[in-house]
Amino acid sequence: MRSLYSKIILPIAALVIISVTSIMIFSVININLFIAPDIKQITEDLISSKSNEISYWLSMRISEMKQLVSTINIEEVNKEAIEKNIKMLRNYQIRNIENYESFGIISKEGAKYLTNGDIIAVESREYFKKISEIDKEYIITDPIISKSNEVEIILIIMKVRDVKGDVVAYLSGAVSIEYLKDIVNRANIYDFPVELYNEDTGSVLVSTMANIDNKMIDSKFAKFESNINNESSWSIKMMVPDRFINRKIKETAIFTILLGIGILLLTIYILIKYVKSIIKPIEELKSKMNFNDIKKLSKINPDNDIVELNSLGTSYNSMIENIETLIKKLEAEERLKKEAEYKALYSQIKPHFLYNTLETIQAMAIAEDNEEVETAIGNLATLFRIGLSSDKSFIKIEDELKHLESYVNIQLLRYGDKFTYELSCNNINKKSKFMKFTLQPLVENAIYHGVKLMDKIGYIKVDIYCLNNDYIIKIINTCDKIDKNKIHKVNELLKNDYKKENKEGYGLYNVNQRLKLNFGEKYGVRLETNKSAVIVIVTHPILEEVQDV
Repeated sequence: MRSLYSKIILPIAALVIISVTSIMIFSVININLFIAPDIKQITEDLISSKSNEISYWLSMRISEMKQLVSTINIEEVNKEAIEKNIKMLRNYQIRNIENYESFGIISKEGAKYLTNGDIIAVESREYFKKISEIDKEYIITDPIISKSNEVEIILIIMKVRDVKGDVVAYLSGAVSIEYLKDIVNRANIYDFPVELYNEDTGSVLVSTMANIDNKMIDSKFAKFESNINNESSWSIKMMVPDRFINRKIKETAIFTILLGIGILLLTIYILIKYVKSIIKPIEELKSKMNFNDIKKLSKINPDNDIVELNSLGTSYNSMIENIETLIKKLEAEERLKKEAEYKALYSQIKPHFLYNTLETIQAMAIAEDNEEVETAIGNLATLFRIGLSSDKSFIKIEDELKHLESYVNIQLLRYGDKFTYELSCNNINKKSKFMKFTLQPLVENAIYHGVKLMDKIGYIKVDIYCLNNDYIIKIINTCDKIDKNKIHKVNELLKNDYKKENKEGYGLYNVNQRLKLNFGEKYGVRLETNKSAVIVIVTHPILEEVQDV
């Protein structure tokens, strides 16, 4: 009895080996015959021509900068000398606006005077340190973004010497690299990856990799490289796919494709005939399993010719037995689940009993005409009714406000001499859905970590308003002393989704985490301060209006 693996894999493996071997033999023979020895030279000439073009452009800019340096007359760096030379540079820049974004004169102390009138300090910048330390007369920086118009530029910085040959200042020229990008893009005539590279810094100055499609990225490449000129550490690199280098093997490719198609068709025909004889028992098993009602599945007689099919049939029969066992187990578990639901329903009686008891005590307080006790019990009953009567995570915003009002009223009975309270919630839809237990924990935090600790009467305000399809909630509480470092630390913890382990400030972190889990990183809690108060700011989306949440 042969295995299913051996009956299928051996013929397929033999056919694949024959096909691949045939393709490889004919490909290698024809590649050796048709590869032209001048392909590499043609590619090198192409990259060299672009290197020369960049070298010429760069040499022109350096030559222009040297000429400008020779016209600068600064025997002593002072305001009059700077203004005179800046005016000359500004006129030159206007005439050569296509090449230069701006010019600047840098003092040896690092003050940079720009042609647009700005003065900036550059003593801490790398290019100033470098030009101050090296012996070369100039440096060229990697591309940076111009702050004036956000254009990519390079800086050519040259030393300015006096008649004695001493360095008195530096000339800085901001050169747009759009022309360099154009050269590199024009070098990319076959959509090959081309890079302009700085050997000193290891930085890619200009690259066409962003324009390369996925097929090109997956290709194999040969690298061609050419230095820009003797004065620069720049080089231009081109990655040429093997398919370009081997373009002269078109005849071989056609022949190989035709041969592969012939072998493939023959292989498919043989496989179809052969596999049909193998899958017949599997089709029979499939027909036995094709029932929508799992209870109607029946056992089969395993195939005795192939080991795998015999094992499959035996496993199928074992599966049927296991399914029957699982069905009985699930039915038993369903009964236990219903019993648990009845117990859970019974447990709901306890909070209802608490509400009814509180209302009874409230009625007694009314009968005794004790308003303070009546108010406290009424607020406590409302607090429990909204907080515990539903297991839903969202309620109407008006119910959330009632829950908050009950809590604050209870706290005012206890700490009435410690703070005053104000609620502002105009122009909001109080029927819209709102995350439960959002406001009360934050006001509790404001009481226990804010106004309760004050030596004088504090103030708490809850302000709710709409902004760009969101609710913005501000809980403002006064403080005797504001620790800005602690506020910053708390904001960092909130931003990083920190989970508070101890009880202090738990409500703040809990509300923040639930907002992010329900609505995404845009929403949550953050803290701000002013001279005398801490402001907790909550961002909550405006949800749909519901009649019964």
